[in-house]
Amino acid sequence: MPVNMLFVIGAPRSGTTMLEHILASHSMIMGGPEPPLPSPVE
Repeated sequence: MPVNMLFVIGAPRSGTTMLEHILASHSMIMGGPEPPLPSPVE
């Protein structure tokens, strides 16, 4: 089966982590790690 990628992008505290957990509960979907938040530019 071909591999398809889906990127879930959103603002912090917008529900993207919950959506990722819901999607990853399917046997054919694997969730990935969350990247760290970028640090503010000084």
